[in-house]
Order: sequence, then structure tokens, then C-alpha cells
Amino acid sequence: MGEDDMYKTVAGGEETLLRIPGDAKRPAIPRTGLLGRYSQHESRTYSVQHQPFIPEREMPPLYYAPPGPGIDNPVFRNTRAAHSPQEKNNRLHLLKRVRRFWITDVLEHSLHHATLIELGLQTRPDALINPWHLLQESAQAKRTLPAHTSITQVYDEADGALLILGEPGAGKTTLMLELTRHLLNRAEQDEHHLLPVVFNLSSWAARRLPLRDWLIDELHDKYQVPRKVGQNWIDTEDILLLLDGLDEVNAAHRATCIDAINTFRQKHGMVPIVVCSRSAEYHSLSTQLSLQMAVVIQPLAPRQIEQYLKNVGRPLEALRIALQQDFYLQELATTPLMLSVLALAYHGMPLDEILQNDTLENKRRQIFATYVQRMLTRRGTSTSHPPAQTIHWLAYLARQMKRQNQSVFYIEHIQPDWLEEPRTQRIYERLAIQLIGSCVGILISLVVSLLFLGSLTITIRAIYGLMGGLLGGLLSGRTLEPLPESTILPVRRGVSGWLNRLISNGPTRNGVGIALITILIPGGYTWYDPLKGIIVGGALGITSTLLSILLAPVPSTKSTHRTYTLIKQSVLIGTLIGLSTGLSFGFLIGPIIGIGFGSIIGISFALISLLLLLFFSQRSPTIQLTEIITWHPKNLLKGLLSTRYIKQSLLVSGLVGLSIGLSNALIFGPSVALARSLSFELKNLLTLGNDAELIYRALVGLGFGLSTGLSIGLSYGFILGLLNGLSNHRLEEHRRLTPNQGIGRSARNGFIVGLICTFATWSIHILMLLIFTRAYYLFSQGLAMLLSNDPGQQLNILLDEGVNEVLSFGLHNALYIGPSCGLLVGLLIGGWACIQHIVLRILLWRSQAMPRNYARFLDFATERILLRKVGGGYIFVHRLLLDYFAAMVPHPLARPLDYWDQSKTHERR
Repeated sequence: MGEDDMYKTVAGGEETLLRIPGDAKRPAIPRTGLLGRYSQHESRTYSVQHQPFIPEREMPPLYYAPPGPGIDNPVFRNTRAAHSPQEKNNRLHLLKRVRRFWITDVLEHSLHHATLIELGLQTRPDALINPWHLLQESAQAKRTLPAHTSITQVYDEADGALLILGEPGAGKTTLMLELTRHLLNRAEQDEHHLLPVVFNLSSWAARRLPLRDWLIDELHDKYQVPRKVGQNWIDTEDILLLLDGLDEVNAAHRATCIDAINTFRQKHGMVPIVVCSRSAEYHSLSTQLSLQMAVVIQPLAPRQIEQYLKNVGRPLEALRIALQQDFYLQELATTPLMLSVLALAYHGMPLDEILQNDTLENKRRQIFATYVQRMLTRRGTSTSHPPAQTIHWLAYLARQMKRQNQSVFYIEHIQPDWLEEPRTQRIYERLAIQLIGSCVGILISLVVSLLFLGSLTITIRAIYGLMGGLLGGLLSGRTLEPLPESTILPVRRGVSGWLNRLISNGPTRNGVGIALITILIPGGYTWYDPLKGIIVGGALGITSTLLSILLAPVPSTKSTHRTYTLIKQSVLIGTLIGLSTGLSFGFLIGPIIGIGFGSIIGISFALISLLLLLFFSQRSPTIQLTEIITWHPKNLLKGLLSTRYIKQSLLVSGLVGLSIGLSNALIFGPSVALARSLSFELKNLLTLGNDAELIYRALVGLGFGLSTGLSIGLSYGFILGLLNGLSNHRLEEHRRLTPNQGIGRSARNGFIVGLICTFATWSIHILMLLIFTRAYYLFSQGLAMLLSNDPGQQLNILLDEGVNEVLSFGLHNALYIGPSCGLLVGLLIGGWACIQHIVLRILLWRSQAMPRNYARFLDFATERILLRKVGGGYIFVHRLLLDYFAAMVPHPLARPLDYWDQSKTHERR
């Protein structure tokens, strides 16, 4: 038997425990019970598969306890009328999800080659609130339960109101999961039995809701149960509550959590509830749970430890002798977890190395350090994952999981707050948020500029691209709240404070950068007339500086008039940009052109700002994946016919149509002369033709704007209806089969929805153009019949030509509008989240917080029995091991014990 096989019988964690022989026979015993086995699960720490130390002999069991059927208690059944087919289907779905995650992936996963030992239970009446204490004071004595008692019997005797206490590594979670398995069997056989569901209390501290509301949220978030269904189950008392991890609730909120449970019990006193907690954390509280029974898992007796080590034989003989001489080792070996770790850490080690004088805490650290080192080197040292670097990465992972109250770690759930250094956080904000926001701003501004001005010179493209990018970067990095007066008028704080804000928020850098790009852009004004290039660039630079001050990040507060706020900000931004460009072009070309051009620029940038604000208002500050999209045709139809969506579509159509129409009415024809003037052919300025040509230009420009506005409004309404018909759900935990599965699904869903929006926008835009050309053709024919004079005939000819020109121009614009709309929707649905995740992973890799290929590293740690894989996620083999890594002093090159040497040195200082 090779070294790999040697490790197949000794697991390393709470999971080490517990395999229940199928032919085990229970003696006739009272309805009280004991069962243990170790496996950690969500938020606690999981079990490890032990593998034999010795080729010749099997490792003896670490403990054994049969589950026992218990006694069916009518209090655990719902006596309502028979369930409907839909209710039965909902029950089966939930039972299947609970069994797959907690039993198949967590509990049964640890049964192979698990070592067993028998544990004991003791009742603790003083751990609970006793409403009968005046009458039963003498009955509050502790009582040791008979051997081989099942946890199901204890649960039934407690009438479904049970508290399980124990030391770290004693097997509390395993007891609860064994009980869960038996209760699932009952519920599957009896449709009136309550639904056993495991909840981890560590997430309760995040919002500290009433327990009823938190349970509904957990059913929705963890088990994908619709809120209405979950609310009905909770209110009708159909859920049997199995609450694990009370000790994992933040210490400041632990007593409040107990109060929330007791309050729930007052309203739902007949609902069975089981709670698990570490003993020390529970007894340190001034409040207690109001339940029927509390049991404490007893430590291993010296004779049990002695017999276990004797059965193993020579490899653990030194450890057996050391335990007889070292009191600290005896104290550490009283739980199955620590006995397993001791057996693995000191396997084959000489007696003098084991007997080192030290404190209990330092011995515990030494044991875990030895365990980690043995696991990392048992198959040889990995060149891609050196031990010191592996320990550093695992310590970082443990700190983040503990800080986030995470039980199971999924790569796709990494969030920006994993970045610990402020400098790295700023880099993330600039790359993953503001840079992408700038690209969105450039895209929207260029599309809008095509609709407003048609063909553009290089300078005009630069104005739209630069200012759009600036607005996108600024607006994506701030809250959508009313602008504080102090940011609009910073001089009220004094000149020094104003200058300090210029430097600290970067407006000066923004202004100078945009001014230089405008001045130096190839083909711009500077190439023909340096003075004019400097004037235009300077005007844009000043405007950029003012916008950077105006749109600086502001504290988040609730706004009661959000739509009004967005419109006000858009008008303010458009006015500022239009005023600056109008003044600069008025100075260069003339006041008439300056006023007209400034007005068009201002209107267009007001629209650009509004679109950007609406787009960024849909973005979450965290990375929100789109893992599952469900299509609901009824919701789509309901959304398309919704009065609210119709009003919004008409509003968008009116605003966009009028702004583009009026702009094109003024500049559709004169744009040729304006373009010439911007190219310094001033002699052609204002050669606009006769009255008929002016009317033609006004009518065609207005009609084009209205048709474009209508197509955009309809596209907007369709997208709203489409998004209303789509439901975004998180992937169920038991369906996460591969690491980082959520990122790939989000990218795929974003691409599919974006593609649908692209073709839909194309179709709507082309349809509106065809309707517009047909209407204008009929209009020109009628006009020809009414006007028989020369100007009328000339206008009719011009209208016919204009219709063809607008159709060609509109089809050309459709090539930009469709993909742009699809790209923006794809970013919202999941694309932006994928980009954020990639940037975040790169920054974490560059800061040495994790390796580049994180999934391969986590699989490596799993092979070394430091982590355990559950579907597409990972957990530490036990909560104690997570605590060990989390307490390490960050140092990427240290050995396991070096972390603690640094910590003690730091404490002495």
C-alpha cells in the first residue's frame, strides 16, 4: 500500500467521524440519543476523509452511533388538507435541494473510509429558559444519556425544540445533518410532514431582520424558493427549522439573534426548531434560548483515546506515551477532530519531538502547523504551489471567508471588498468602473452625434468622444443624487479649499488632459490654425474641469424625486457644455453659428447625460452575476402593454424626437455649409439656397428626427418589456458543478440578450424609416397637387430627393444604433460583471493575494486535505483549520510556524 493509500483512512477534520453501519443494531433504550460524526458544511468547516496510516492494519473507528428511527411525533406533521399538485411539486423540489447539498455533498461525501468512535451526550437544562423553574427547580440536574442513543430520539423527546452544544470539533454539525437526513426521509414518505431545511445563522447578522423575514430571504437566496411560496410556508408553519452556526454570528449581535429566535418562537411555538452552537460562545451570553431540551457533546474519555491509539499500533506509540505525560496534549485530544489531527501530525514522530514544553494555545498552533506541513509535503513539494505561498494564499482566503461570514467559497462570488489596500481599490474603481463607464460614454455620445449632426469633422468627433468619455467616467463613479451646493459653488469654502478640491479629485488633470488631446489631435484645428486649436482645446479643458468638480462623488442619500434629479443634472451638464462650445465657435466663426452650434451641442449632451445617468442607475456597486435567465412570455406581454412602460416610451420618443428633429431642422441642410466653415472655407458660409430649399431642409430634418425618436422610444419600450419578461436568478448551489461557473453563464446570457436587442432595435428602426419615407412620399404627392407654381414644384422635387437621402442616412445609422443598444444591454445583463470579475482577479493576483489559476490551486489544496470541494465551491476541512489560517499574520514567504513567531513578536512590541 503506497503513501497515497495510507491517508485514506484518517480524515482530517470534523468529518472524520461518522459512518453508520447499515446492519448496526440498536439496544432498547430510552428516547434520548447520541449521534456524532464530523463534517463541516456551509459556514462551518467540513469533514476530511481519513486515510490509513498503516498498510497492514485498518485504523480503528473514531466514533460510532446509530441514527435510529425515533418516534414519529404528530407535532411534526401539518394536518391541513391534501396538497395540490403544484404544492407537492414545490415540496419535492425543496426536499431534493436540501438533500443534495447537505446530505449528498456534505454528509455522505465524508462517509468513505471515515473512521469512527462512540461519543456521549449530556443534557443541560440550565442552558435554556425554563418557564416552569419555580415548580421544577429540583429537576434541573444534568443527565448523561445512555450509549448508542440516536439524535433522532433526542429530537423527538424534545418535541422538536432542541439545542446542540459542544466544543469546536466535537461533531455538532454532523449531529444536525444526521438528524436532517432522517427528517428528510420522513418528509419524503409523508406529504404532511414538515419540510426540514438547514439554515446557517452566520448570514443573519448582515441585516439583523426579524427571523421570519430572514428565513424568507434565505429560502429565496439559498434554495431559490419564490418569495411568495417561502412566505406561505413560513406563515403556515410548514418549515422545520435546523439553525446551524449560532456561534458564527458576530459576537456583538449574538444575543440579539437569540432574541429574534425567541420572538419567532412566541408566535410560532409549535414549529420544530434545532439550534447548534459552540458551548463557550453560547454560555458567554446573558440571554438564553427558549427551547425544550439542550444536549452537550461530551469530550472523549482517556480510555477511549488510549484504546484508539493502541489499536493503531507502532506509528502512534510515541503519541500514546506522550499523552500519558503531557497534560496539554491530553486536553487537546478530547475531541475526535483534534485526535485525528494529532494522529496525522505526530505519525511516526519520536517522543522527544512531541514532548516540547509550551502553552496549550501554542501546542494547538504547533499541531495545526505540523498537520499543514505534512499535508503539503506528503506527495512531494509542488513547484507551482510552494508551501509558503500556499499557506499565504489559504490564510488570505480564510480571512476573507471569516470576514464575509461565508461558509462555502465560490470563485465567482469574489467581491471588490476583497481588495485590502486603498491603492488597489482605487485602481479597481478606475479600471473596472470608470474606464468601462468612459467607453460607454464615448459609444453613446458618438451615436447621438450622428443622429444630431450627421457627418462630422475630426474636431467635432473629438469633442463628442472626449466629453462623452469624461461624462461616462465621472457619472459611473458617483451616486445618482442631487448635486450638493458645496460642489456647485466651491468658492464658498474659500480659495484654498477650492484649489485643494481641484487637486484631490483630479479635475485639473481631467481638464488639462482633454485640452491637450483636443489641441494635438491629428487633423484638428491646430493643424490648420494653432490659435483656433488652442481656443477650442482651452474651452473644452475648462469645461472638463468644471464638470469634474460638479460631478465629484457625493455621499449617498435617498432622493424622493429621482427622475427630476436626473433631468436637472442632464440639463445642467448640457447647458455647461453647450455654453462653452458656443462661445468658442462664436469667437472663431461668428455669433450666429456659435449660438446655433452651441444650442445643438448643448441639447445633444443633455440627452447623452440623461442616457448615461439612466444606464448607470441600473448598475449595482457589487458584482452581480446573471447566472440563470428565465423567459416569461406573459410578463413580456404584460410589460409591453404596461401603462407605465408606454408612458416612458412616449416620453423618450418625444424628448429624443423633438431634440433631434429641431436640431436637424436647423442644421440638416446647413450642416454642409457649417462643415465647410469648420474646414475654414468661410466663403461658402450661409449659402443656404432659396426659400424652397429652406422649407425642404426644415421638413426633412424634423421628420427624420421624429421618426428616429419614435424608433428609439419603441426600442426603449421593447427593451423594458424584454427585461420585465426575463427573471434573473442565482444558480442553485447543488447545480454549481465547476469552479467559476457563474462567470461563464453570465457572459453567455449577456451575449444572448444583447444579440436579441440588437436585432430588435434594427427591425424597429428600419420599420420606422420605411413608414417615414412612405408618409413623406404621400405628403410630397399631395403637396404637388396643391402647389402648381414653380416654388411648389421645386419643393416637391426636393422632398423626393430628401426622402431618399434620409432613408440612406437612416439605414446607415441603423448599423450603429442596433449594435450599440445590444452592447449596452449585454453589459447590463452580465457583461460588465464579467469585466469587473476579470479586473478584480488580475489585481488580486498582482497583489499576491491569490494565484493566477485559482481553481487549480484550490483543487491542489483539496488534494492535500486542507480544503474540501462541494460542487463548484470549496470549504475548509474544519472551522478550526479556517480559524488557524485566518489568525495568521500576512507574510507571503513565511513557513507555517513563522506566522506565529511574527505574531508573538508583534505582541511583545
